[in-house]
Amino acid sequence: MKKILVVDDEKFIRLGIATILENNFIDLDIKLAKNGKEALEIIEKEEFEIIITDINMPTMNGMELLKEVNKLDKKIKTIILSGFNEFEYARQSIQYGVKNYLLKPIDEKELRDNIYEIFNEIEKENQNKKKDFIKDFLIFLERKKYNKIEKLLIKLKKNIKNLTCYYIETTYNINSLSDIVVNINENQYIILSEKEIDFSDIEYNFLCRSKKESIKDSFNEIEKLKKYKIFFEKENITYENIKNRKKIEIDNEKIDTIYNYLKYGKIKEIEKEINSLFNDKFINNGDIESFEKLHNLFYLRIFLKNQDKIEKDILNENFLKIKSKNMKEYINKILESFKKICSIKENSKNIEEVYIEKALEYIKQNYNKDINMAVVSNYVSLNYSYFSTIFKKHLEMNFLDYLNKIRIEKAKEYLKRVDYKIYEIAEEVGYKNPKHFSKIFKKIEKITPIEYRLRYKEEGEIGDDDEKD
Repeated sequence: MKKILVVDDEKFIRLGIATILENNFIDLDIKLAKNGKEALEIIEKEEFEIIITDINMPTMNGMELLKEVNKLDKKIKTIILSGFNEFEYARQSIQYGVKNYLLKPIDEKELRDNIYEIFNEIEKENQNKKKDFIKDFLIFLERKKYNKIEKLLIKLKKNIKNLTCYYIETTYNINSLSDIVVNINENQYIILSEKEIDFSDIEYNFLCRSKKESIKDSFNEIEKLKKYKIFFEKENITYENIKNRKKIEIDNEKIDTIYNYLKYGKIKEIEKEINSLFNDKFINNGDIESFEKLHNLFYLRIFLKNQDKIEKDILNENFLKIKSKNMKEYINKILESFKKICSIKENSKNIEEVYIEKALEYIKQNYNKDINMAVVSNYVSLNYSYFSTIFKKHLEMNFLDYLNKIRIEKAKEYLKRVDYKIYEIAEEVGYKNPKHFSKIFKKIEKITPIEYRLRYKEEGEIGDDDEKD
């Protein structure tokens, strides 16, 4: 609801302006004052978007009122009402942020248009403030500068102690639920609200809420609740769900047994031991700290004992990146990682060749796209440095030289056709810059693309049509 204060010593003018506003706008809270002093007392207690004030009034005139309001540092838009002999006052009022001045008697359309214009300006300012707030909020949240987030909220005149912090994962458009909705990731939102929000009509994957006296405590609790999500099938989680969970004893002997089975590629035995390790008691009653301890211990004991570089890479690329919705899914992903290792042990073919073949096929299909070694190494699930080593070992050239070689070979095919210009060929084979393409072509073929095309034309391998480059 927008609030407007009308200030004029003539009662019929005050009431007339109020009537015009009520007839043309909805959701308005209109207050009236008969002089500047009375208006100032109201302004000190309440917030207003607009002041409409006369200049000549007893006790405190309009100019004196504006001067005092300016001292309060309140961002209020002002419209001055003036007579023909008061233009000098109107001119002086500009320094106090006056938006416009209207001549008496008041024209209804002119007043209405001025109010519309100011409301639109306020809306734009609010949108810009919201964008700036969200931008700063995300920066401070990432850096855990919670005191600065609190200052941002205070600037927005939010009572921090009454704020409830929500974290929700949903595809639903939730921007209408609160004036502070921050999209922190794809379909992931943080909502700050001074009132309780009803989510019963919203489809969501996960929701947790926290109400603390500090933003820092709220976000820390939200982070803890998000971690506990892995243990629950419930969608809505509160702190009471998790605070009484007990620590679980970790069976180190079972971890050693799993490693021994892994050495010999016995996947069925591994599956049995893992299901025993992550038993129903752990899944249903375990706490997140015990799980994280188990995950790290499980990885370290197996990783440190394993001397095979390929198997270590598989553990690194798969085990450490496990992200799961629940414990059962986590178990399946662990088993997938171990199955890869077991399949290596069963397969006599050099695993490096498997990765290289997969990489070469990917390059063959995507050479004309914006690819690099990081993209391809990620595609074949190897770390960057290891992929670089085995690629050069098997191809006897580095990745970039090989990619350029493939692209130039394809470019030579295009150059035999006159319906492609040089810059078009460059784009077709993956080069954004034609000059760079020509430079690489000459480096590999010892001649420029145009010279290559002319040579084939002279030898009769290109048709007799005139080239139009």
